[in-house]
Amino acid sequence: MRGLTTSRTIQEKISPVSLTLMPPAFTRLEPQSVSGDPAPGLEARVHDPLWMLARQWQFGEFHGEDSGTPIAVHVTTESSGLQFWQPGDSTAAIPLPARPLPDDAFLDALVEREPGLEDGPGLRLRAECGAQLLDDLGDASVTGVRDALLAAFPLAPPTPADPFDAQAPRLAGLLTGMLPDAEAIARDLEVAGPTPAWIAGASDSATASKVAAAWLTWYRGVSPKPDPNTNSWIDDRLEYRFSVRLDRADQAALRAPSFEGGRVDWYCFDLDAHPIAPIAGPRNADPVRRNFDLVATPLRFAGMSADRYWQFEDGSVNLGMMASQPHDLARLCLVEFAMVYGTSARAAAGRGSLSARRRRRDVLGGRAAGSGSKRRSQKPR
Repeated sequence: MRGLTTSRTIQEKISPVSLTLMPPAFTRLEPQSVSGDPAPGLEARVHDPLWMLARQWQFGEFHGEDSGTPIAVHVTTESSGLQFWQPGDSTAAIPLPARPLPDDAFLDALVEREPGLEDGPGLRLRAECGAQLLDDLGDASVTGVRDALLAAFPLAPPTPADPFDAQAPRLAGLLTGMLPDAEAIARDLEVAGPTPAWIAGASDSATASKVAAAWLTWYRGVSPKPDPNTNSWIDDRLEYRFSVRLDRADQAALRAPSFEGGRVDWYCFDLDAHPIAPIAGPRNADPVRRNFDLVATPLRFAGMSADRYWQFEDGSVNLGMMASQPHDLARLCLVEFAMVYGTSARAAAGRGSLSARRRRRDVLGGRAAGSGSKRRSQKPR
């Protein structure tokens, strides 16, 4: 049968092409019975009950005492503030430099802040922020500076032009002579200081300087300067990485290896084997010790979270289905307490600190010492 088949070399210009017939979709999992009898699925059999018993033993659920129930607990905690923070991966070949963490700063905002653009903000942001400065001066009853701002810092289309913003030239033509360029004003204030040339004709120079300084602080929060050393974003992982160092003698550091954004809390961190290098002015303050008297009697209500590891909650109350609006703070606080803090005692801790339980004593004479549970919080507890 020779001659019925032939072989040819495929041209190098031809490259493999993958064809997607339909977009990705989610498949809904439903309890379908193969035998027609739904009883095995409803039984929810456990194939490894010894593993469950081992986990209960690890959590101390088999530990019991023949004693009464305490009505009060005395707790002593120690809290240490955060001194420095380091954007990016601390284990990188060339890690980013660490920087002091201000006491009034929110760590999540610093981590998720995008670095400023090299060419500065876009036309719309420059116009809006320039209008904000004029409004702030007007609210402070400062006159005689509008014409000076428009003449010294005219609004113009960004250079080079944005190819994806075809309306920028038309918008610039509309706003020219009406609003000043906010980025040019900010750079002038940073160079000239609190008394730039355009304030000379103000009706109240002192008030105009205060308004301009407050506006500059606000503007740099909206449009920061380009600084690649503050970028915590990891492109290949689509997540953030950063580290913090505690303000105490051992200079312990905590690392967030895979922060996805949102609220920064204790569960985002691991103990960092590569501590942050010290920079100028380490404070090494002593931990703040606090004593609390807590009511130990548990609160019971329908639908509360179970305090046992393998205990199922009451299905007649579903707090997760409670409808609420973002402004309904009372209902949101009630649901959060019921679903998260229903079976635990809470002790207050300072914002931006790591707290450890050092001693616990109840009214029955029971004592417990040690580090206890550590918590790092951005909000007061």
